[in-house]
Amino acid sequence: MKIPAEDAVIEAKVRVALTDQLRVLSITGSIEALLGFSPDDYLAARVSLKKQIHPHDIDLAEALFSPENPGKSGVVNIRLRQANGRIRCIKAHFSKEISSGDTVLDLWLQDAKGLKRTMADSSAMVNFTAMMESTDDYIYFKDRNHVFTGASQTLVSLCAPAEHWTDLIGLTDYDVFPEEFADTYYRLDKQVFAGIPVAHEVQETLGKDGRKGWVDNRKYPIRDASGAVVGLYGIARDITKSKHAMEAWHESEETLRLTLESVGVGYWSLDLVTHLATRSLQADRIFGYKESQTDWSYERFLTHVHPEDRADVDRSVQSGTAAKTGFSFECRITRHDGGLGWIGVQGHVLTNAAGEAVRSVGVVSDITERKQAEAKLRMMQAGVENLADGVFWISADGRIREVNKAGCQMIGYTREELLNVPVTSGSSLEPGGVVEAF
Repeated sequence: MKIPAEDAVIEAKVRVALTDQLRVLSITGSIEALLGFSPDDYLAARVSLKKQIHPHDIDLAEALFSPENPGKSGVVNIRLRQANGRIRCIKAHFSKEISSGDTVLDLWLQDAKGLKRTMADSSAMVNFTAMMESTDDYIYFKDRNHVFTGASQTLVSLCAPAEHWTDLIGLTDYDVFPEEFADTYYRLDKQVFAGIPVAHEVQETLGKDGRKGWVDNRKYPIRDASGAVVGLYGIARDITKSKHAMEAWHESEETLRLTLESVGVGYWSLDLVTHLATRSLQADRIFGYKESQTDWSYERFLTHVHPEDRADVDRSVQSGTAAKTGFSFECRITRHDGGLGWIGVQGHVLTNAAGEAVRSVGVVSDITERKQAEAKLRMMQAGVENLADGVFWISADGRIREVNKAGCQMIGYTREELLNVPVTSGSSLEPGGVVEAF
């Protein structure tokens, strides 16, 4: 296997028999400088090279140390854990051949930081340097071996012990970030180098001051004239404030949900673009469902509205949304079990930065018992109104609060004239009619 020569590259060659024991046959080069273990540690099987490979690279480890595919060769980027516990990024040239009946793996391991860059360092570019000094975003460039070739000054706030962005050139994520953070950043690198046009993820950060934050991290491939990926560039925007605001919103939303459910009120949110809705369990229970419905929409809601009320409800929602004033209505519904009921709905319209209505949120409550009580009261009032006897409702402070038709005729006053009139002792009202105080 022909390996390109590099100056000042820490490297070692390892020959392994791919048997059940993965027997190391020979080691040459600077294995101790590269990984911190002596050749004897591997030859005596005190250390397993395969087990040193980062667990997130297990797919590469399995392929490398499998006796299958003799005659295969290639180059892979892997991560190996050193004797000091830290991770080192390695470029591994490999080939497999049959020798004495066994498949033998030849590995040439090279420290990625010592290799010639697959793309130029950015510090020599005047215009680039000016941009890196002034941008608020975390911007960075890496070559094909995961080595930094440029970065913005803002990135230094997350990288220890760097003081200037040029300090990052020639280093890897594992040199400047805690391993758990470097793992997440490296994962996106692998996606780009695997051919994804843009790798995107919201990721956590840790500043030098120990404060945790969040970035919207996006990485893109850099290609040479032939189209081969030679590196990547990334732009990470700090979204810590919006992330905290969203968490606070979710926390307050959960508090609101629990408060509303304690009084039998449901909460809902409607996307005005897709018409898809999210709802609390209490909201679905009002419509007769025992469990949360995941496929709820505005159109599905309308199917529950009584046909005679449907047009008025839709008109109220559409007009309130268009005017961005919100809406409020009461209507009859058919529950999931076929039963009839009444609901009260209040909705508020949310807009985006351009002032466009994008979402409505609100509450729904079951007002069936109230509507039934109102209907009974109306029936009772109608019956009392048509009684031949005069009926007066007098409050505790001695004022007339309600009177039927017969009562008005009895004393010769209109209803409007009698309401709130005080009743004095000896009044002709008492012997002539039925009086109820409340």
